[in-house]
Amino acid sequence: MAENRQKIASLEQELISLRDAIDALNALHRSSADDQSNRGWIHESEKGFPPMSLRTPSPDATRLYRTAFEAYFFHGDYPTAISRFQEFLTTFPPNDLTDNALYWMGESYYAQGDFQSAISSFHKLVDTNPYSNHVPEALLKIALSYSELRNPQKAREFLVRIMDSYPFSQAAKSAKTKLDQLE
Repeated sequence: MAENRQKIASLEQELISLRDAIDALNALHRSSADDQSNRGWIHESEKGFPPMSLRTPSPDATRLYRTAFEAYFFHGDYPTAISRFQEFLTTFPPNDLTDNALYWMGESYYAQGDFQSAISSFHKLVDTNPYSNHVPEALLKIALSYSELRNPQKAREFLVRIMDSYPFSQAAKSAKTKLDQLE
């Protein structure tokens, strides 16, 4: 049973990682299309992407984000990933990759066992990007971090919040399982 839960958790993380990689590739594509459009190579109607509420990241921002994400995802080099994500967040204005950077920075802190910093990063994501597709998972990681810090009351608070706010999400299913374990 525990082995199945671990496999499910691993698959959930892999799915999040793949979604993030797709987001990063889409942002790269948008940057490329915008750059080509500015040079007259692609007509506006040929871009194929709806207008975004945030700004498309610059090529430099995209490169730095990609470096940070690769350090996290492919190399497990969490200190480098954190440093690069922090540089990305402080150097560039909010853009389509900001929520991803905050999420993966939080995951990097979590992987290192720095649960307080993970909570801070995930909170910033939730507070500044409330419509991000990462919010349910960020809330779950906040709850899990509080659990690791031996604060079951705060963990329960966030687990219930996930189940109330995102009842059909995978995070809600995980929250229910964790809540059952806490009780």
